[in-house]
Amino acid sequence: MAAQRTVVQSLSITLIVFVMLTFILAVTTYLGFKGKFDADAQAAAATENATKTADDLAAQRKNNELLVNAIGIAMTDPADPTRINPEKAIENWFAQRFGDFKEDPRSYEKLALWLQDAVREKDSQLQERLIEKERTVAEANKARDDAAKRAESFGEQVKKVEQEAEARKQEYDGSVKKHQADMDQLSQDYKKALEEANQLQEIEQAVARAEDVVSARSLDAFKSKSTVDRVDIILTELRERERAINRFNALLAKLRMADPALQRTVADSAPLDERVDGFDGRVIAVNQADRTALVLCDSTRGMRPGLVLYVYGPDDPKPLVAARKATVEVMELESPTLARVRIRGDSIGDPIVSGDGVATSLWEAGAQFTAVMVGFVQIDQDLAGDDARLQELIEGIGGSVESSVTPLTTMLIDAGPPQLFGLEKPKDWRERDEKRRERELREARRLGVQVIGINEFMQMLGLRRDSLDANRVPEAASAR
Repeated sequence: MAAQRTVVQSLSITLIVFVMLTFILAVTTYLGFKGKFDADAQAAAATENATKTADDLAAQRKNNELLVNAIGIAMTDPADPTRINPEKAIENWFAQRFGDFKEDPRSYEKLALWLQDAVREKDSQLQERLIEKERTVAEANKARDDAAKRAESFGEQVKKVEQEAEARKQEYDGSVKKHQADMDQLSQDYKKALEEANQLQEIEQAVARAEDVVSARSLDAFKSKSTVDRVDIILTELRERERAINRFNALLAKLRMADPALQRTVADSAPLDERVDGFDGRVIAVNQADRTALVLCDSTRGMRPGLVLYVYGPDDPKPLVAARKATVEVMELESPTLARVRIRGDSIGDPIVSGDGVATSLWEAGAQFTAVMVGFVQIDQDLAGDDARLQELIEGIGGSVESSVTPLTTMLIDAGPPQLFGLEKPKDWRERDEKRRERELREARRLGVQVIGINEFMQMLGLRRDSLDANRVPEAASAR
């Protein structure tokens, strides 16, 4: 029983609690719905007020736009667009658009006048700036043109420098090649010099051994001289011996005598320079139709066209120089031993025939004709020296001109002292020239070198001296 009462009590309490909770829930729900209904009403009122305010603001903005479009100024307060405040609106409009406009009261008329003055000032400034711009543009154009000219000039200078650099490079390359070639040549010359030095030493030894063949009159001088002077002494004696032998042989051939005393007497009767040493060749054919002939020589080496040869009869192997019968001039060399000549002068009574001998002192086979000129050379009739013209004539026949007589000199041409025209003396002739002439004549006599006058030399060339005037064409000399 007690247990049943306890259960009943527990259920009663539970029911009471449930009823109380249900009541609380109902009260709370009612209060919640009531608060929501109040909030919704307030929200609707606020929304309505906001809508009305927006409509009013839109209407005000529309009115402002109408005013702005009509007069350019809105009448609302810039700080509160909902309020109408013309003074602040106008002040704000002028401040925003024309901050420099300070007129009071502010009006469109004063603004227009102010703007007009401002426009004029700006226009004046604009004109000044346009003028300044034109000046600046002109200066800029001038500076640009000057810069272009300088650039062009600089370009030309650069091009010139490049060309000079290229030329210097080529010159340097050429110098390097030339230096290399010079070095090679120097090396060859050095080797050649060594060989020549060895040969010279051998020659000196050989010349020293020639002491045994030198004549007694030259022996003392031979011992005291240098190698070069010793060679001169040897050559001088050889020349003298050769001439003596030739003279004796010619006498033997002509006189067929064996008496030495008689041979010497006959040889001494004719000066050496008046006789031909020997024939250089023989005439083998003559063509009188074209006035040419063929001359046979042992060798034509060194012979040149233009060389004049004298023709002698075949009977005397060493005739007198004046005994020539004709003159011929070399035209061309047809072989190493045969020359074709042109007949320049002969005699009808004693014509050129096959077998005649030809001779000249201006040429010797295989030998260089060398001459020394002394005296005042006067070919034409004026006071100027003609050394250059005479040298040209010598070189024209293949010869050369030396400054002094040596044992190898072929001929000494003595022009003699200058010929005076009135009281005037040539300015080119000096005392030292006369001393040189005397010195070279002594040396030629000492060495046995042939000495010949300028007239005789002209005859050897086949020319007349008076025909070599600067204003005349040279004429050939006659055969005689």
